[in-house]
Amino acid sequence: MQRGVALLLEPDHTRRINLIHTLHQWYWAVLSVSDLDRATHFAQHCVVPLCILHLSDLGYISATLSRFLATVSADQTVIMLVDDAPAPLHPPPSVAQVLWLPTTPMAITPDTTILATVRELAYRLDLVPAPYQHPPRFRLDPIQKRVQLDDQVISLSESELTILDYLYQAHGRICTFLELAQLLYPRLHVYDTDELRRLIGSRMQRLRRKLEADPATPRYLHLVRGVGFRLVIAPLEPAGSRQVESMVTGEAMHDGAIPEPQVAS
Repeated sequence: MQRGVALLLEPDHTRRINLIHTLHQWYWAVLSVSDLDRATHFAQHCVVPLCILHLSDLGYISATLSRFLATVSADQTVIMLVDDAPAPLHPPPSVAQVLWLPTTPMAITPDTTILATVRELAYRLDLVPAPYQHPPRFRLDPIQKRVQLDDQVISLSESELTILDYLYQAHGRICTFLELAQLLYPRLHVYDTDELRRLIGSRMQRLRRKLEADPATPRYLHLVRGVGFRLVIAPLEPAGSRQVESMVTGEAMHDGAIPEPQVAS
C-alpha cells in the first residue's frame, strides 16, 4: 500500500537513486524531475504530499523558487536541501510546511548524511512508517549531529555521524573494514586487511571514547577481530566477556566473514 507520490529533484545521479530506493522502502511512489520548472508544473497538477528538492544556487533560481513555493498547498510538505548556503533569511512566502536544510556538495558531505537527515525529518513529520523504537538509552539525531545515551547528549563530527548512522542502519550486522573505509573514502583503493584496520581503527577509537564509559571494554561498538565492527543498541556485557566473544564470533561465521573451525577427524 503506497502512502502517495513524492516529488524528487536531485541533480546527483547516485544520490537520486539512493533517495528513490529509500522512498520506495517507505512506500512512496517517486516522481523524479530534472529542474524546478518541472517541479512547479507537477506540484500544481499532481497530488504530491511530499517534495524533496536539492538546490545548488538560491540566487540564480530565486524567481523560479518563488513560483514553486506559491504553487504548493497547505497539505504539502517541502524538504529543501540547499548546497553550501544558509536557509534564506526571508524565504519566499508559502502556505506549505517548508523545511530548509543547509548542506554541502556530495564530494564533501557523504551520501549517508543526506539520507539520514531526510529520514529523520520524515520520521518526525510522520511521512514514513515509524522505525522500531529502541529503548531511550540510544537515540541518533543526524540533524543535530549528536547521539543520546540515556541522559547524556554527545556531539558527533561529520565522519563520526556517517560511521555511526551506517552501523545503526545495519541493525547489528557486522560491517567490514573495507565497507567502512569505502563509506568514508569512496575513491579508496586499499584492500589489505591490516591497512584497512589501521585506517578505520583510529576513527573507531575516537568514537568509542565518546560513546563508551570504558573504551577498553566497550558495550556498544564491538570489534570482530580481522573482520570489522558492529553496533549493539541494547548494550551487551563488556566486549571481553565470553558471552560477547561467543556471540560475535558465531555471527561472523554465520555471515561467512570468518571460516568455521575444522573439526579434527
